[in-house]
Amino acid sequence: AMAMAWDDGNHIEEPHDPLIAHLRIHDHRILLIQFPRARCCPSISPFALKLETWLRVADLPYLNVSNKFRQRSTKGQIPYIELDGEQVADTHFIIKRLKKEFERNNPDADLSEEEVALTKSYLALIENRLFWVYENSLAHNNKWLATDDGFAGHFSKWKLRLFRLLALRPLKCMLRRNCTLQGVRRLTQLEIEAQAKADLTALSTLLGEKDYFFGDKPTTLDCSAYGLLIVFLHTPTWPTPIKRHLEENCANLVRMVQRIREGYWADWDEACSNLSLHTEWKRARMIAERYSLAPCEVSDSNLPETAEKIEKEDEEKKESEEGTSNREEKDA
Repeated sequence: AMAMAWDDGNHIEEPHDPLIAHLRIHDHRILLIQFPRARCCPSISPFALKLETWLRVADLPYLNVSNKFRQRSTKGQIPYIELDGEQVADTHFIIKRLKKEFERNNPDADLSEEEVALTKSYLALIENRLFWVYENSLAHNNKWLATDDGFAGHFSKWKLRLFRLLALRPLKCMLRRNCTLQGVRRLTQLEIEAQAKADLTALSTLLGEKDYFFGDKPTTLDCSAYGLLIVFLHTPTWPTPIKRHLEENCANLVRMVQRIREGYWADWDEACSNLSLHTEWKRARMIAERYSLAPCEVSDSNLPETAEKIEKEDEEKKESEEGTSNREEKDA
């Protein structure tokens, strides 16, 4: 349903950013296609947050691409990736594929068999139970998606009216239907809250006093939990009792969320305030990754000039090598 809306092109920077266009042409193996940024948190999609956080934890270079409220995978899912031009959808299969493709970057490589089994169980709890509590909350109230907390900053006034009419109303109907089929909408609000509190408590118990679920480094389970807990804590749709339970009785989960944000989302504020998929922090890392530099070597205040300078040096080096090769051929 979201695909029925129109975005205002003036607010989507990707097509008009020459640096991004340049980097996209030059061998960016992973393209992450997701919704545009929201104001309250980098994405309203727990799965997009999970996947982008996982890519950051795995330290894999990737390029964000806005779906402009239109584009979905051939399976109808968002987010999805393009890996070397091949489309891969569903975060479970995306991560599985990336682990195989980039074995050295696998955050789960050191997990024991027991920890792998626990990961599968708790991923099911997060993505097949708690996720539907979030979906059900959107089925009750999705009007905030057209406010400053959501996507209003992407639209002109008249396009925002169209967004409300042509996207939010059908989306609400679709969510209600899906939640009824899944079963969560058949429960009373008190039953939903009780179930969510119990599931959050289970996650809190597994975490205990550790930094992350399985020690001092985040894994796929931490990324999945982060994606869901972010929308619990930052979107304006949550029932107060669930959020209060999380903050008061599962404070270790809140601390873990803050830990991941500080460690892997240095550009959170810029991403949200500027609604940017291409923050200065991300752009600096993209240039550093492209040209095998340390991020600190890239000038944050002069990124386009930095890229142009390095590209010019690349061209001069290439011309010099070609000239040397031609002379050697003549000598031979």
